[in-house]
Formats: sequence, structure tokens, C-alpha cells
Amino acid sequence: MIGTGIFAGFLAVSAIQDLRKKKVAAGIYLFFGALAMIWAGNRFMRARETYVILDHLAAVVIGIGILLAGVWSEGAVGAGDGWFFCITGVILGFWENIMLLLYGTLLCGLFSLGYFFWGKIHGIEGVGKTTIPFLPFVAVPGIWLIAERVSL
Repeated sequence: MIGTGIFAGFLAVSAIQDLRKKKVAAGIYLFFGALAMIWAGNRFMRARETYVILDHLAAVVIGIGILLAGVWSEGAVGAGDGWFFCITGVILGFWENIMLLLYGTLLCGLFSLGYFFWGKIHGIEGVGKTTIPFLPFVAVPGIWLIAERVSL
């Protein structure tokens, strides 16, 4: 339950900041990353709680893959998104992190497509070069995931 709270706080703070400023402060990643590592270490050290390291390492690799995509795309993919998925990988398992990424990508893609066509219809110059913050779209499946975890 504590992990879900850390995830909820991290999701809310990072999504709101990404929406407002199109970037997330490094201090937020450091703070919530440290909380996630302390929480994971505590779960791992306690014999009665199961923390499947390989599942969480695989989830962190998703974030590393996004970081590498950012390097290869020369910044087209934000490094903050990669760090977000690295931190959520510590808290969530592989499949939950994949779910966040895929549903967030789907929602962001649908919004971007609609925005692009709306901009073309209304004659907005450079609508195809507009940057869209990604983490607010991840917040939608994130809220779904939190609700699912709390209801259990």
C-alpha cells in the first residue's frame, strides 16, 4: 500500500508539472526515486514480503530503453519520460509498467492525431511540430492502476 502511495504522489506531481512546463524538475525524480528505492529495499529485506527483483529490473529496463530512444532520436523522446519509467519500474512490476507505457502512448497518439487534424482544418502554422507532454496521458492508466490496487 505504501508503494501505491509513492506511485500516486509521483504520478500526480510529475504529470502536473509536465503538463504545465513540458518538463519535470530533476529534484522530483531524485526525491521519488529515493523513496522508491527505500521502499523496494525494505520490501526485499523483509522475509515475509515478496519483491521479485527480476520483474522489477525488467520494468526498469523499459525506462532505460526510453532513455536510449531519446539519445538515438537526438532528444525527440524526452529523457524525463525514461526516468519516469525507471522509477515506476522500481515500484510496479514489468506488466504494469508496460501497461502504463502502452496505454499512455495510445492516448497521447489519439490526442496528437486529433490535434493535428484540428490544427490543419483551422490553418494553424507548424501544428505538426508542436510538442505534447506525455506524462499527463500516462496519468489516465496510472489512476486506473491505483484504483485497482486500492480496491484489492
